[in-house]
Amino acid sequence: KSGASFAPIVVKNGKAYVSGPRAKKFKLAQQISETGRIISVSNKIDLDTGMFVVRTSSPDGSMFVEIQHTGVFVPISAITSDNNVMISAQGVARATPVSIIATDSDTAVISGVADGDIIILTNVEDGMKVRIDNRY
Repeated sequence: KSGASFAPIVVKNGKAYVSGPRAKKFKLAQQISETGRIISVSNKIDLDTGMFVVRTSSPDGSMFVEIQHTGVFVPISAITSDNNVMISAQGVARATPVSIIATDSDTAVISGVADGDIIILTNVEDGMKVRIDNRY
């Protein structure tokens, strides 16, 4: 139920410029790729760029910041347009509303499902009969 997602960041001269919503995700000492950590996150907008400054101990280049989350990790494709996932309930697909905690390029962290719920990863509709293949 806990793990990490990875947010891209571009570092130049020990700094990265990020939007306000992204700046809120970054914390002191967070790991950046395998090479560094976040040293500070500005709480004020840089007037030259209109972005927030994140200072790092990383070398220049494209990196990923590791962000820890608690929730259920699912492929983004498992979430419907109205923020449901399909759960197998006694052989029937049931739409279950979830809250999205975080996303990256292909994974979402959600809450709203219980331990032991079987999330259906294929395209099914609410009320369809389903058979779960436990071979995989």
